[in-house]
Amino acid sequence: MAGPTFDKSKIPDLSIRPYTYRDQPIVRSLVADGFKNQSSLANAYIIYNFYFISTYIAALSAAYYALHKSTYASNSDWGTLLLTTLSISVSFLVVVEYGTGPFFKGLKEEFLELPELDVFGVEKSGVWVAQYGTDIIGSIAVYPTKKPEVAEIRYWNVIRKYRSKHLGRDLLRQAIIHAGDVLKAKKVRVSTYTISEAAEKALRREGFEVVVTGAKVGGWLMRAYHMRERVWEVDVNEWAKVKLMEEKRRDEKREA
Repeated sequence: MAGPTFDKSKIPDLSIRPYTYRDQPIVRSLVADGFKNQSSLANAYIIYNFYFISTYIAALSAAYYALHKSTYASNSDWGTLLLTTLSISVSFLVVVEYGTGPFFKGLKEEFLELPELDVFGVEKSGVWVAQYGTDIIGSIAVYPTKKPEVAEIRYWNVIRKYRSKHLGRDLLRQAIIHAGDVLKAKKVRVSTYTISEAAEKALRREGFEVVVTGAKVGGWLMRAYHMRERVWEVDVNEWAKVKLMEEKRRDEKREA
């Protein structure tokens, strides 16, 4: 018995295209949400850290010991134990949120206050969006810098649920090509935070290397957990040579 048929024509098109003026509000919202996602990554980085977990367990142990010794409650008083656990857990989460949130909120507000021409209208800059059907799900921009031989990537972001489709890689490659062909840059630079493991893994795969590890960033909690900004760089000509060799190998495999 034949299974149900699947109409491939109903699958939305997935493409990367140049930014247009009509994309402006959506792309701004997408990039702003990216700062919120960075805040979530910072929270997770702290919460799953060994020292944070150790402190949390120590606080719970101290609270349980105090309850055990008090005449108010005993180990059999599960309601009190549950309330104590919830109170301590919420307190720790609030501390984490207030320790990371203001930094990324400030970055988000700073971006939203930028005039449109400073984001999308820089001469010779390149801005692209990833589109799935009618939805914009990713973005990237590459700009000239004060050094003619160096271009800078900004606003590289893909909505989380689409990141397994290699859109981040494809956007990154588009930006590097524009940097070499249009901006005539010899090197492309991009900044990340040490919490951005997926982004940094993608950069390494494309041949980027860390050239600067900056000072600790954020509030006291982020600095306590050694969160820093990293500057990555790739040589455009070397990158192009590697991609050409990879393409040649793929062609040879097809012919074999």
